[in-house]
Amino acid sequence: MPVSLRIRYVDQSVLEALKGAPAAVMQEIGRGVSRAAQEVAREERREAPKAHSTLTNSIRVANMGSLERMVGPTVGYAEDVVADTSRQPGPPVQSILD
Repeated sequence: MPVSLRIRYVDQSVLEALKGAPAAVMQEIGRGVSRAAQEVAREERREAPKAHSTLTNSIRVANMGSLERMVGPTVGYAEDVVADTSRQPGPPVQSILD
């Protein structure tokens, strides 16, 4: 996924506390993380250019771990569309006086 949003929360005290948490707590936290990722994906789809519906439809949520998700498009040209760039070079700039 060339364009993505990744949020990581790394705090040793929190991670240590979560290691001792019951499985039900971890399951609920995982559901919350998944819900947050789906909301981010929905907003990305809403903001994506509609002239490129393939781009909009390619935005996916990838499960990277128990409490980690990655959201972004899966098409190769997504970065060019988002950055508003083109693979073609611009035309040569010459003075009118030449």
